[in-house]
Amino acid sequence: LRADYKTDYVLMTAEAYRVEQDPGLAARRLAIFGSQSPSAIATEALNYARANGFPDSDITLIQELITAMQAWSGIQ
Repeated sequence: LRADYKTDYVLMTAEAYRVEQDPGLAARRLAIFGSQSPSAIATEALNYARANGFPDSDITLIQELITAMQAWSGIQ
């Protein structure tokens, strides 16, 4: 999957997470991308979003998802 589409998918997952507040469900949604941790997948998307001029509101959503994924998986 191209990086732009992957980032859009992560952003949609972040939008859903904001409403649902279910980190396990968000992690399962991100798991379609393979063996990386959910927080690593979201971090890649954040880096792409920053490098490609995504709006600040989108950046914030992805950052919130990363924080949730790190807390959910116990990564500090």
